[in-house]
Amino acid sequence: MNTYWLEAKFQFLSLLRTPRFAVPTLLLPPLFYLFFGILMNTGRVPPVSLAQSILVGYAVFGALAASMWGVAVTLSTERNLGWLEVKRASPMPLGSYFVSKIAAAMAFSLTILLLLGLLAQYLGHVGLSATQWLQLAVCVLVASIPLCGMGLLVGTLTSASATPAVVNLISMPMAICSGLWLPIDFLPAQMQQAAIFLPTYHALQIGRTIVGRRATWPVEWHLVVLLGFALLFLALTAGAWRRQRQ
Repeated sequence: MNTYWLEAKFQFLSLLRTPRFAVPTLLLPPLFYLFFGILMNTGRVPPVSLAQSILVGYAVFGALAASMWGVAVTLSTERNLGWLEVKRASPMPLGSYFVSKIAAAMAFSLTILLLLGLLAQYLGHVGLSATQWLQLAVCVLVASIPLCGMGLLVGTLTSASATPAVVNLISMPMAICSGLWLPIDFLPAQMQQAAIFLPTYHALQIGRTIVGRRATWPVEWHLVVLLGFALLFLALTAGAWRRQRQ
């Protein structure tokens, strides 16, 4: 267990000391929230209601960014450098390497939520209780599991040079179609129908119930879908690793 903890700690510190990852990942969601959720309120929606609704979207977006960039890009880069061969030759369990990436991404996701929370409480005046903030933190962690699984799959299947482009091609449409940036009701009907096939959509629906909004399905169903996505991505990643080692 100490090996897993140390590996996760060093992975988090490595990402934190990488400005091209840490700066945009930590700052963009809070800045977007400050601009669109607080400063751009036109008065057509009650300020607190608007700030709460957009808060959940950018919390899930932060988990998406941390999971995809923190897992997929670093994994493909380290594969290209031969770092995984070193890990296999070392006495430490290889599983700790993958677990550390998921744990570091989760830590970044929670840090983003903390920054969003400071803005929401003191500038957006959202008035969420301590229990609601704790529930949002759990929601972000749950959302990170399938998203990290997706990151592992992308990092396994793509080259180091192609991974950033692939991550953008996946994460940007996911954020838009899931309603993370704009209310999903504003999107075309075809995009709304496609949203149910995205893990970010189901994470957003769970978060909406925490701040008093309605979800499209019962929360339990959204949780089951997220679990299904996580198992699917992890199974596909395991299969891809087995094929590459043969």
